[in-house]
Amino acid sequence: MFLNGTGYYESDYAPAFETKDGKLYISLGAEQKLHVYNLSSGGTSLDTAISFSIPGFETLVPKDLSEFSEGTVTISGSTPSIRNIHIIDNKILLHYYPGIDPEKMKEAELLWEQGKQEEAGELYEKLEAELDQGLLVIDQNSLKLEGIIPFQKT
Repeated sequence: MFLNGTGYYESDYAPAFETKDGKLYISLGAEQKLHVYNLSSGGTSLDTAISFSIPGFETLVPKDLSEFSEGTVTISGSTPSIRNIHIIDNKILLHYYPGIDPEKMKEAELLWEQGKQEEAGELYEKLEAELDQGLLVIDQNSLKLEGIIPFQKT
C-alpha cells in the first residue's frame, strides 16, 4: 500500500510489532494487515500475511509527493492505525485506532489556522471521544480472527 508512488505521513505507516516464539508480528500503521515473520540467526523470512477489515476504520488519503519537503517528518494524530500488538495466552491482541474522518479533521484544522486554537482543541477532543477504538483478537496458532473487543466510551 505504501509503495504506490504517493506520499504518506510517518504516522500513516508507523509500525506496531511484537516478538514471541521465534516470530515477529508486525503491522504498518493504517494497513489492515498482520505480517508474521520467522526469525532465526540466519535472518528473517515472511511466514504469513493476513488481511482483516475493521468496521469504521478510515481510509488513508494519499498525498502528492510534491506536498512533502525533503528531510521533514509529519505526524497526524487523526491517522487510522494499528497502534500496539501484544501476545498473551496464545492470543494476538491488536489495538486499533480508527482515525478521524478527514472532512471533520479539516474543520478542526481550519479553526486552528484562523487562530481559534481553543475551539479547534475542543472539536478535536469531541471527535476523538466519538471514535470506536478496540482490540482485534487473533488466535496465535491459526491466525484466525476470533473477535473484536470495543473500548468503552466514557
